[in-house]
Amino acid sequence: MSETIPEGWEKNELRDLISNWGDGGTPSRSKEEYFGGNIKWVVINDIKFEIFDTKEHLTKLGFKNSSTKLWKKGSVILSTGASIGHVGIARDEMCTKQGIIGIEPSSKLNNEFLARFFEHNKSFLNRLAQGSTIKEVRIPLLGKIKILTPPLPEQEKIASILSKTDEQIQLTKEIIEKTEEQKKGLMQQLLTKGIGHTEFKEFKIDAKKYLIPNNWEIKNLEDVALIKGRVGWKGYTVEDLRTSGPLTLGANNISKKNKLDLKNSKFLSMEKYLESPEIMVKEGEILIVQRGSLGKVVIVDRPIGDATINPSMVLLKNIKMNNFFLYYYLCSEFIHRHIGNIQTQTGVPMISQKQCKDFKIIIPTNTEQEKIANVLLKLDFNIEKEKSQLQQLKYLKKGLMQDLLTGKVRVKV
Repeated sequence: MSETIPEGWEKNELRDLISNWGDGGTPSRSKEEYFGGNIKWVVINDIKFEIFDTKEHLTKLGFKNSSTKLWKKGSVILSTGASIGHVGIARDEMCTKQGIIGIEPSSKLNNEFLARFFEHNKSFLNRLAQGSTIKEVRIPLLGKIKILTPPLPEQEKIASILSKTDEQIQLTKEIIEKTEEQKKGLMQQLLTKGIGHTEFKEFKIDAKKYLIPNNWEIKNLEDVALIKGRVGWKGYTVEDLRTSGPLTLGANNISKKNKLDLKNSKFLSMEKYLESPEIMVKEGEILIVQRGSLGKVVIVDRPIGDATINPSMVLLKNIKMNNFFLYYYLCSEFIHRHIGNIQTQTGVPMISQKQCKDFKIIIPTNTEQEKIANVLLKLDFNIEKEKSQLQQLKYLKKGLMQDLLTGKVRVKV
């Protein structure tokens, strides 16, 4: 924290700007009559910047028979034990579990400014934590923290600017969530009903039946792609890994949303890479996890240089249909459910190459494959665009907090 005091600002110990604060408590879980009342009781999962309600409520009897305290509307709620540094504003009266304190600032300190101070200094709070098993930041130590504060009107203005940035972040998150839901619904619709069809036939995977257009074909995956893996692992061991060189792709390179993620890549020796030309990965090919994180699928949607696969993957090459349509189909609930039904039930979850080859694939006409793929690609593009915007907003907020909470940049009141 900065030692320079901007003009008009003050530097105080936090305890000198607090009118009341204290830890929470938990009534006995064995007493059903202590829970289910009207008193809002904050646990760690309830904490967000504005806390309007809680998942659990205490009765008056439960409140009386615990060490928790009731905090007035506008109090700052801060976790100081276990998960340290989660902070929010109580938008109603509420009490807290132990390890979560309530803070009522004095008239010199704006509650939202204080909450932003804690948010900005979360890593610093964690460094203050003490304890051999469960670490916590005790109130006496918290009280000695030095805090820079501008005049109250400037505190309020700073809090307002950061709140508006939060609103933009939240709006962008909601757009992403809605677009992902839209994509999920469209995948279900387009991969079964197609576009503009009126006549349908039965399509069955395991015990689940679907209706698909009459003119769609059904083939095995091996009929539409060449399926390759690292045969017998070819002696692939951790000793073959390098700090640079050809990529060796595995489940860690596939995000939760089945997108290619090269941030945590591993690399292989050139000798080991050249040993298996049949599994050299090219743009447009598809990877499926066959050991461990089953159900993960990714399409190589851009050039990535020299790359191969590790022993937990299979690679789809020489794809004889629209590769993006096939990718979206392999990401669908049909295949995900099927994998769950056929995987080995002992040891590391696994599906064999033979089982992959037998996956049932629905095949519209080439034109319709392209149309369906393009609809889903457009949604993915919009999602990635919003995610990029979200990341930029988060960087903006981080920079604003650094500038505004230290007085490096002053605001006009």
